[in-house]
Amino acid sequence: MDVEGYILSLEVTMSECKVNIPHVFVLHVARGDLVIVSPWFKKLKMHIVDYDAAFLRFLHNGEFVTMHGEKNSTSEQAQYHHIRCLLNIDAIDEIFTVEVQQPAQNPVIPLPFSITMEPVFAELL
Repeated sequence: MDVEGYILSLEVTMSECKVNIPHVFVLHVARGDLVIVSPWFKKLKMHIVDYDAAFLRFLHNGEFVTMHGEKNSTSEQAQYHHIRCLLNIDAIDEIFTVEVQQPAQNPVIPLPFSITMEPVFAELL
């Protein structure tokens, strides 16, 4: 994808808290989604992500902030005109075929929790 622009620092309000995200690249896409990548997660230090429940929890200025994403459990087949549109704006870098496979059943080994662990973290784990 081609980069449409660059923002040195972007202030975003999420769950009633303001977060400064450095080095933002503006991409030519049809929606207004904010995609957060690993360098920003490093800045957060300790954070919890649950991809199945589509949420991110982190500590910001001494308070926990929880962000909920959109959970779309059904995939949609791309229509021909969608693919043509993406090709016209040079938005397709690679195309893959995805196949769903069941994960291997591994035994669950309980983790020992520290007594000093925050209850909110122990509850999530």
